[in-house]
This record gives sequence, C-alpha cells and structure tokens, in this order.
Amino acid sequence: MPPKPITRPGTWQISYYSGVPWYWKWAAWYFAWSGLNLSGKFPHFRLGARWDDVDNYVEWPSIAFRMYTGTDEQDTKNWE
Repeated sequence: MPPKPITRPGTWQISYYSGVPWYWKWAAWYFAWSGLNLSGKFPHFRLGARWDDVDNYVEWPSIAFRMYTGTDEQDTKNWE
C-alpha cells in the first residue's frame, strides 16, 4: 500500500508506485515534505503522483502547498 499523502510534521518522503501501467512508469514518483508544527499548524508541500487512499485513485500531477492542522480540518489560505 502506498504511504499516506500527508506526512507527519518535520518529515519528508519520496515514493514510487510500482503498480502503474508501463506507459506511466515515468510519472509514478511522489515527493512530500512537512515542516515543523508551529502554533497548531505546519506547512506541507507535495509534488508528483499522489495516491488517495480514501477514494482509491491517483491524482497526477499533484502540486500543493498549504498549512495543515494534522486533523481533518485544513487551512488552505496563504500564510498569515
């Protein structure tokens, strides 16, 4: 099973999804980085082919940068 799309604060990951068809092998990479938790939120950045484990699909390309709370509630506004 692929890793979770949101990493814990202060961590990073590089993943490769080996189960993709041969013609998508070049696009199956995923990188994610989460910064340190500051005042209940931490920055999260991702780039690549992201597996959604809830709805069972791959999003490509997936590019995001947001402040994340670590719960289901997310703050998608710019830095404050």
